[in-house]
Amino acid sequence: MFGKRTVKNFLNLSIKRLIKFVAKHNITIFIYVSNLFFFFYYLVEKARGRDSSRVYVGFDAEKMSLFVRDSSTREILYFIIPTRALSFKKGLRVKYNQLFNNYHLNKIPFEKNDCVVDVGANIGEINKSLDKLGLPINYIGIEPSKAEFKALSLNCRDSKIYNIGCWDKNTEIDFYISSETADSSFIHPSSEVNFIEKKEVRRLDSFTLSKIKLLKIDAEGGEFEVLNGCHGILNLISYISVDVGFEKGVNKESTIIEVNKFLYENNFELIALGKQRIVALYKNINLREL
Repeated sequence: MFGKRTVKNFLNLSIKRLIKFVAKHNITIFIYVSNLFFFFYYLVEKARGRDSSRVYVGFDAEKMSLFVRDSSTREILYFIIPTRALSFKKGLRVKYNQLFNNYHLNKIPFEKNDCVVDVGANIGEINKSLDKLGLPINYIGIEPSKAEFKALSLNCRDSKIYNIGCWDKNTEIDFYISSETADSSFIHPSSEVNFIEKKEVRRLDSFTLSKIKLLKIDAEGGEFEVLNGCHGILNLISYISVDVGFEKGVNKESTIIEVNKFLYENNFELIALGKQRIVALYKNINLREL
């Protein structure tokens, strides 16, 4: 017989396909269906005593972008891909808390005006999750995808953001666009590729950067290449949080072995490793000198 997890996965896939189909044909109906789903989901979560907020989906005609609003915080987050709406079903507050913990940011002693460099910033949710600190953070977001960068520019208006990629050399390379599944990468992904474009990539140590409290990397399998482009600034970085999940290439490999070896050889120690989301947090062993 089918287990609870199998049924849950089937329902999630069915809802995702429905939303994708409706969004492709009529954005107004997509918004209606999404908000109906969020309403019932909120009621179920409340009945089960789980932490959640009611969310609403809308469309900003002036900015030509979808957005989700959290009823408990009144906060708005812009997004591009319709099916991404499902990731906000528990509310933005809960979503940001999950990201904060998944990337082990709760283990970092942030201070006023610390610098955070976000490689693979997507739509800027990490920056939003840092708001819970109640501290001014100097955020630098780097996102190569044009679609996600549009939302990033709306969500992080007061931050430095770059629509380029990070790699181990300054050049142009193929960028495989797979936004629907959030798998866009400079390494051919396992999911369907919508199209390929040439994209500028830069070594991170070619940027003008000073002390960095946190370098967060989610490069869809290109984490080692990003790190290899950091040699000139590694001594300026206090913490590095890296998504080393099974996302690299058509075989969906993890990058944890090469990432761990590189950082160990460059005076970083592993201090946390996620289970559900495989994110590793490293601390510079020369931290006291920074």
